Amino acid sequence: MAAVVVIGPRDDQSVFENGQKQSYAEKLTVFFIFYSEVFVMTGFVFRKLRKERCLSQSEVAGDIISTSTLSRFEAGKTNLSFDILKRLLVNLGVTVEEFNSLTKEGEGLTQRFESKVALAYFKKDISGLFDLYRTSIHAYRRSSATHDLYQAATAANFYLDLTGRQLLRGSDLAKLSDDLSDNTVWNEQTVRQFANVSAILTTRQNIAIALLLLNALNEIRQNDFEAYKRAWDALLNTEYLLLERKTMEDFNGARKLMGLIQQQELPSHLLFTTIRRSFIQLLYDLRSGKEDVEPKIFKAIEFLQEFGADQVATEFREMYDSVKLASRTKPM
Repeated sequence: MAAVVVIGPRDDQSVFENGQKQSYAEKLTVFFIFYSEVFVMTGFVFRKLRKERCLSQSEVAGDIISTSTLSRFEAGKTNLSFDILKRLLVNLGVTVEEFNSLTKEGEGLTQRFESKVALAYFKKDISGLFDLYRTSIHAYRRSSATHDLYQAATAANFYLDLTGRQLLRGSDLAKLSDDLSDNTVWNEQTVRQFANVSAILTTRQNIAIALLLLNALNEIRQNDFEAYKRAWDALLNTEYLLLERKTMEDFNGARKLMGLIQQQELPSHLLFTTIRRSFIQLLYDLRSGKEDVEPKIFKAIEFLQEFGADQVATEFREMYDSVKLASRTKPM
């Protein structure tokens, strides 16, 4: 479960304050790594309307914006000012009111899809996840819309965690990887896009995208601190995924990423993230065959239990069990 769900406190510091007075569940939020943000759906709806009217991007963009910017907007890679969007809608032949109505309708559909994936995952409803994947991938085959591919990848990501079976084609994974690698703006939406498909990407793809995210950390921190925290969730989750895998390529990737992660300075008030990074470092040491690591791991888990953080302690124990199993297999 830790491979596709990041569990983190709403306030990193508060988890360890008055731990006995509040239930731990009240202090934690389960952060599903979903990619839906308002402008993703906005771009998707815009693209759909343009294609329905058989208009090219250059016809709609005119002299308002470049076709490359319009392409990125339609793919959910960038946002547009309201003034520019209004002018584009004139070229599209759609009123602002009509567009807002269609966008809200689309957002509702996306949220319902996410809820269905979450419910199926926690119920371990494998056939339900497969049906959600199949619906989305069929939509993608018809539309070639990135939105549909990411929905299919979301379901496939959770399906892989439960079954170990990869649903997406290599060409689909390459499309996802290329789309993320071409990203020039990291925000909460694009961070979630990466985190939501990391379990199904190859080690090489994960490392390439994680390096881009690492290089952008300082800029993300300055622009959007919430996205910065989610970026750390994504990076630590990726490191754990690599530690779970069993080939030499996976281990070498984990070693490279762990070294770069440890070079990054973390703000002192991100206590939970700091603890999580330290614990994953211990898991890396275990995977590396370092001696006397397990007593430190058990002490860390015991520390969390003493502070009433039972859910995190359980998650850490599951992570330990998984990496311990992988460490028994010599990298191939």
